[in-house]
Amino acid sequence: MKRDSVLVAVVALSSVALAAPVAQAVPARDLYMVKDVQQTSGVYIGEFAALEKTGRKVVGAMGAFNSEYLCVAGKVKKGKLHATYYAYGKVFRSFTRKWRGTGGNQRIKGMTPVSSASMFEYLGSDPGTLVQGCIRSIGLD
Repeated sequence: MKRDSVLVAVVALSSVALAAPVAQAVPARDLYMVKDVQQTSGVYIGEFAALEKTGRKVVGAMGAFNSEYLCVAGKVKKGKLHATYYAYGKVFRSFTRKWRGTGGNQRIKGMTPVSSASMFEYLGSDPGTLVQGCIRSIGLD
């Protein structure tokens, strides 16, 4: 009888030790990048990407300064961004781009990471507002 109660106690203690770890939310990271930026007569020209990355998921806007932009949503997997362009909330087309870097220096290959302040200067508006507008437009909110 003593032996059975010791065995039950050992089984109970070992099952407590195998409890699953508490899940933690992955923080979102704002990534801003540019390509071929030039200033002509006080106006910036070039390409930009304002993205929010959470884990492998990426959402945001890509386009040209002082021109139109498209919303994008996709995932980074094995060094590539697999995403879809959205125009007016509707799927426009899919694309794949090479993805480079880690942490705050993550970027689409060929683009240069910039700060939020630099992106604000180039766009003339808050890049975070642009990203949030795309999230609402695509319906990911």
